[in-house]
Amino acid sequence: RQMCIRDSLKELQYLYLHSNLIEFINQNCLANLQSLIRLSLNNNQLREIKQNTFKYLLRLEYLYLNSNEIESLNQNLFTSLINLKWLDLNNNQLKEIKSNTFAINLEYIDLSFNRIESINENSFAGLSKLKELHLYK
Repeated sequence: RQMCIRDSLKELQYLYLHSNLIEFINQNCLANLQSLIRLSLNNNQLREIKQNTFKYLLRLEYLYLNSNEIESLNQNLFTSLINLKWLDLNNNQLKEIKSNTFAINLEYIDLSFNRIESINENSFAGLSKLKELHLYK
């Protein structure tokens, strides 16, 4: 199943799409949700997130991608999300954490219950506001 929101929902601030068996998000399908603060995509079947999927969500503060099947994160995937404070990626299939992946204002990152084998030495560089980092198995 694919997920795409084409309507102009410019005032929408909270979108909960968890537990919908979503496998794929088209790259620009969230572009009209420019007021979005919280996006929940947890408990779906996402394997991959394309590079510009969240590009236009500049007000986004909370992103829940936990309990999916995400195998990797592209570099700079979250860096345009300048207001992102909370990122939950626990219970996925991540094997590597690359450098320059995360938004600089993150305060909370949960990467627990993944299959992480490698973390680049610069993966968390510049995250001066980070208060919590979860990496447990």
